[in-house]
Amino acid sequence: MNRFAAEGLVNEAYEAGKRVLLVVPDVRDVEPAFRILAERSPGAQLRRVHGGGRIVFPSGGRVMFVAVNSHGHRGVAADIVFVDGVADRERLATELAPCLAHNPAGELVFA
Repeated sequence: MNRFAAEGLVNEAYEAGKRVLLVVPDVRDVEPAFRILAERSPGAQLRRVHGGGRIVFPSGGRVMFVAVNSHGHRGVAADIVFVDGVADRERLATELAPCLAHNPAGELVFA
């Protein structure tokens, strides 16, 4: 994850109060991504769990972290789904569509 993407995601969650789901290629990629965003999130609540995590902002926005192979996205509602470094975009777009179903303006972003 590059710093520009990290700052954009934090901005959307912190200032706009959006729910962001960050999807990374492997469970080992969750912790580095979590650290990068946590460094840019002063005043936020940081919650780590095995294979995932969450940063909750005072605005009500949050960033949730899941790995592609963990199925941690099931049952999650998000305003933005940001997929970082995953190759199988077509399959993943179908799998992640329910996360955005509640929001007609929801965004699925592949980086």
